[in-house]
This record gives sequence, structure tokens and C-alpha cells, in this order.
Amino acid sequence: LVALLGAVIRNSGVVNSLWWAFLGVAVYNTWYVATSWPVQIAGELGMVQRQAGLTGNPNALGFYSFLGILGAMAIHGEKKSLVVRAICVSGGLVAFYGVLVAGSLGAYVVLVLAGILWPVMCLGIARKNALKTGIAALALGAALYAAVLWIQENTYLGLRMTSTINRENTSFEARLQLVMDGIRIAMDHP
Repeated sequence: LVALLGAVIRNSGVVNSLWWAFLGVAVYNTWYVATSWPVQIAGELGMVQRQAGLTGNPNALGFYSFLGILGAMAIHGEKKSLVVRAICVSGGLVAFYGVLVAGSLGAYVVLVLAGILWPVMCLGIARKNALKTGIAALALGAALYAAVLWIQENTYLGLRMTSTINRENTSFEARLQLVMDGIRIAMDHP
């Protein structure tokens, strides 16, 4: 059923509407944040306010921004028009800014994973121009690596990620403790 639905969506062009909607929502939410109040993406932990956009939740803004980036990449890959591709790149950059200002660790991790997996999936699709696709994948991988290093060193999101990796994030520690307590209770009372 899922394969059939996927084939219908792919062949009917309906999926393009979804990608454009994801990109539009991400850009609108991020634009709202950028024009509503001063936004800061760098600074010490606790000194930078995470932005929430129209949703009221920073994680939702990060998720919508990630979907916008995914939509921009999908449309960019399908369309040949330079104008459409320029809109996708511009919208993707705005959505990327949305991930940064949201400070959402989940959106950041998913974005990095998508950045790693997208070129791998493209290599499987583009067998005609495997050399060209391979070079593009390596260039994208190098750009992703440089972007991750810059984010880790220069943004609040990077500071949050580093503190989580070093287990200095109190919300992460609290969640981990809740999980461990739940496991202990389940083991004590089967």
C-alpha cells in the first residue's frame, strides 16, 4: 500500500506541492523570527534566547526548518529552471538559519544525517554521471563538514550540542535519570 501510494504521488506531481509547502512554512516561520525581535545565534549558554517562531516551540521551528531544507533540496534536484533553483537555494538558506536560531538539537542532528545520506542516495540514482555525482557528493560532504565545525565553534546550537555530548546539559541528564528510574521501577515491579 505504501509503495502504491508512493508511486501515485511521485507520478502525479502532488509531492512537489508538499515540498513547496514545507519550504514556504519554513521560510515564513524563520522570516517571522528574524523580523520580530533581535535574533542572536552565538553566545554563552543561558545567554542566548532560543527562538520559537509562530509555533511557540523552538523544536517545532527546527523541525519545520529542516523540512523546508529537505523540500528545497528535493525541488532543486527535480527542476531545471535557474529561477526555481535560485528560489530553492535562497529558501534553503533561510530555513538553515531557522535551524540555527531554534537551537533544536533534534533538528540539527537530523539535518547533519540528511546531509550525509543525501549524497549517498544521489549516487545510487545518478549512475549515468557517476563521476560528476561522486565529485559533487565529495564537495557537499566537505562543505557539510566545514559547516558543522563552524556551527560547533561559533553558535549557541553548537554550544548546546557540545554540552550534551559532554553530559553537561541538565535537561539531557534529567531525561536520562527519568529513563533509568523507569527501568529500575519496571525491573523491581514486573
